[in-house]
Amino acid sequence: MCAVARCSACALALLSLASLAPADVIVPLDNSGWSVSIPDLVTLGVSVDKVYKTGAQSGWYVSIQVSKVFNAAPDEDGVFPPIWLTFKQTSADAQTAPHIRIVDESITNDTGVAWTDFHWVLFKMGYASFNETASNVYAGGPPIPSGVFEVYPFTNYQWDSTTNPTVHELSVWGGTVSDGSTWYPGMLSSGHLQIDVDLANAPANFVFKLKEIPTPEPATVCLIAMGGIGVLLRRRRT
Repeated sequence: MCAVARCSACALALLSLASLAPADVIVPLDNSGWSVSIPDLVTLGVSVDKVYKTGAQSGWYVSIQVSKVFNAAPDEDGVFPPIWLTFKQTSADAQTAPHIRIVDESITNDTGVAWTDFHWVLFKMGYASFNETASNVYAGGPPIPSGVFEVYPFTNYQWDSTTNPTVHELSVWGGTVSDGSTWYPGMLSSGHLQIDVDLANAPANFVFKLKEIPTPEPATVCLIAMGGIGVLLRRRRT
């Protein structure tokens, strides 16, 4: 085969491989001025509940619902692969809602082990952060008051932005999400988990990321440390 033919064959092969590579799925959030993207192979869904763009822009928001399935066992260090949501500004500042509200989530544990913690980690890049007051997290059982974002069965929560000024995190603990079950934070309450974006100072086409990740129960971490991860992985495969 001549050199030109070989180069052409290589180029075709590379194009074929590129076409098979996983790409992000981009979900436009209606006319809110935002889209959210996720890896194609991740079991995750995002739908728009409401876009509110009435009155002063400072009060505009988009409400979304998120569903996800965690189906990978923890690694040898007891760490689960996280699920990422990447938000990108798609309109000019004047047409963009400065608030993104997660009104409820459906989070399925299909990892083979129980969870005792869960974390929402916002990489804010200096221009996006959780609104702790508007989010009004409630960690407690029924009856659930109105206007809160409830995280039951977890009974404790904490906001943390002190360790890294570009990261803002909500952690919940004190409960258990058993293997094979689905947890619905925010579903039983009328509140939301709110992200505020500083559109005036953020760069054009601003992008920020939200990472969600569970923590396995302590007994599982000990099992992994003692070399029992093979048992977990075999259980997960079956």
